[in-house]
Amino acid sequence: MSDCFAYVKNAQEPLRGTNFKEVDAVVLSLLSYLHFQDFKDRTSLSEMGERAEEAAVNTRVPDLNRELLVVCGASPRYGHIRIDKYADETNLVSVEQFSAVTFFIDWETIYVAFRGTDGTIVGWQEDFELAFMDEIPAQGQAKEYLKRILKEYWWCRVIVGGHSKGGNLAVYAGMSQKKSHASRITRIFNLDGPGFKKELYETDKFKITRPKVEKIVPEYSVIGMLLEDENHYVVVKSSGNWLYQHDLYNWWVDEQTGALTYISAINEDAANINRTIFHWLDNIDEKKRSTVIESLFSIMKRTECTTIACVIENWKSHVIRLILQYRKEDKKSRVLLRKDLVTLAKDIMVANHQNRDKDDREKVRKHK
Repeated sequence: MSDCFAYVKNAQEPLRGTNFKEVDAVVLSLLSYLHFQDFKDRTSLSEMGERAEEAAVNTRVPDLNRELLVVCGASPRYGHIRIDKYADETNLVSVEQFSAVTFFIDWETIYVAFRGTDGTIVGWQEDFELAFMDEIPAQGQAKEYLKRILKEYWWCRVIVGGHSKGGNLAVYAGMSQKKSHASRITRIFNLDGPGFKKELYETDKFKITRPKVEKIVPEYSVIGMLLEDENHYVVVKSSGNWLYQHDLYNWWVDEQTGALTYISAINEDAANINRTIFHWLDNIDEKKRSTVIESLFSIMKRTECTTIACVIENWKSHVIRLILQYRKEDKKSRVLLRKDLVTLAKDIMVANHQNRDKDDREKVRKHK
């Protein structure tokens, strides 16, 4: 088995709308994490290869992102593709993190890629707000961005996609277009992105759009199962432990066929955790969800960190500050944080423990 780098290096057939594969959605969605603000519209990936360093700076995995842009620029399959209409906006006040870019594949086909969560506290807060808001700010932005692209490039067939929150935005933006525009959207890729509130699944606009949606999740999918109330997805083999399987760079590609490597089902540990989280959300009203989530992120923002990684990596130095900020919250918020989040954490640990006990018993039985 190989990864997307080997695929890009080995693929010789130029990408067209007629030969677009799932792994192409993975590669282009990975490229959407780079910063293109200093590049003119219609710059090709081959031209951008020489400036890959500046496009990858301040991204989550700059070395991998830089290498991917370089190999794509040198690739017969991707070098001709041009970028257009790059957008990037983070607003701390309105709790919004949004970015998108359009890739011109050929004269008749474009791929609109929505970026996933960038690791900022604001970005993660917006993800969690999916649990209680009818439309988060980034969804509104994605809807308008895709509307502009469909209107401006009226002759093109459009493929839409994204990873993590970007996958959620792709589906939401696709289902929110008027019928005449939506008919030109041929495929929508949701690459391990969270789902929606229950009510949205019952809407006509979602039911009409669903046949176009191709949801792909890794073996140990948690993020992609958040708010998920359906079983319309396929499972890709992924290296890495636990949540690191969410990283597209770890998804397996078959060396012989150049296709993603699929398996039959997600890991049972992940399934237990997903059921636990879903049950917790299903039994807590939206107002309480809002209070818990807003209080939690309010505390984290006061640590002087701007990213979740900073909070986690420096938790020892932040622990006193976190406790002090927790004590400053009003009594109702403190009770909810203590009760609901601790209960959720315990339930997740119990679910994991029970499943591992089951695995251990099975191993003993087989050994006997």
